[in-house]
Amino acid sequence: MNRVEHIKDERPASVNGADYWDKVLTQQVIEPTLFVGRPVETECKDLFRRYVSIINIEAFNFCNRKCSYCPVSFLDERRGKIQHMSDDVYQRLISELSQIDYSEKLVFNLYNEPLASKKKFYEKLTYALAHLPKARVFFNSNGDYLDLEALETLSQIGVTGINVTLHPKGIYEHLERHEELKAFYVKLKQKLVIDSENVDKSIHTHFDYKGMRIDVSCVNYEQVGHSRAGAIEHLKIETLRDYPCFRPFREFTVYHNGFVYPCCNIMPDLDEGNRLAIGSIGDGATIFELYGSKLMQSWRKDLFSFGLKRSPCDLCYERACTKDDSDKNLRDLKLSAITEIS
Repeated sequence: MNRVEHIKDERPASVNGADYWDKVLTQQVIEPTLFVGRPVETECKDLFRRYVSIINIEAFNFCNRKCSYCPVSFLDERRGKIQHMSDDVYQRLISELSQIDYSEKLVFNLYNEPLASKKKFYEKLTYALAHLPKARVFFNSNGDYLDLEALETLSQIGVTGINVTLHPKGIYEHLERHEELKAFYVKLKQKLVIDSENVDKSIHTHFDYKGMRIDVSCVNYEQVGHSRAGAIEHLKIETLRDYPCFRPFREFTVYHNGFVYPCCNIMPDLDEGNRLAIGSIGDGATIFELYGSKLMQSWRKDLFSFGLKRSPCDLCYERACTKDDSDKNLRDLKLSAITEIS
């Protein structure tokens, strides 16, 4: 295999884009068609090109883990026979992204373990980079299937970064997590250097491998995790959400069955009849039209400003989606001006 030239990114693979709102709110003009109106396809393409910087792709549905803070823990079908995203859906998605020469992030994760089906996963990564050579490719992993051979192959393919979370099999114990980290680094023949540590909450490390950045963390998600839009009962919040979220602006999320959702925190297996879906790939509308659709406009309008949110966002408390309420008045003014125009 010929090595692909990497597009490097020195930031952690898990970087959540806390500066996204700064970029949006400091613009002279925020396109009204993000929230209202009926944009034609060319306008939808422009919106997508300007605002979307992450494409979340679930290559297949399988995960080998059963973490208490993840909906997969009570969905047996996610640990049964692997259901892959069809070639037709995947190729259509990549083809449409190539129409705008997409050069931002492709993130392969959601509710699965990508390396549980290495051959097909490698094929999907290779296909994506062949058609989107400027894109930066990342994925999340639990590390169970990551070894030196996989690292070498992923580096040759041209992956930019991997975000590895070493999940405990039971209760999070900080000292035990240290031992797990040591064993993981020994397996990959890398030197362990701790970047940051918060006792009983998290340990963060990283290393570089032939052009890839590998972030390796241990996180106590029973303390710092969230309910995945209300799916995890014991992690539900008592105070309903009243702050913004950038996900339906910044991201375009496609699950293995081709359905597009406004957010990566919604577990589609629990969404009976796909009532929260925006649509599906190849079902008439392009990805650009789906992004510019009335449904997505409605999600964005609700999540742009402060104030109580509708279900299922009311039960989500992913604080990374906004810094504080210092820009509340600015948001209200901008949205009010757009509403008046419409």
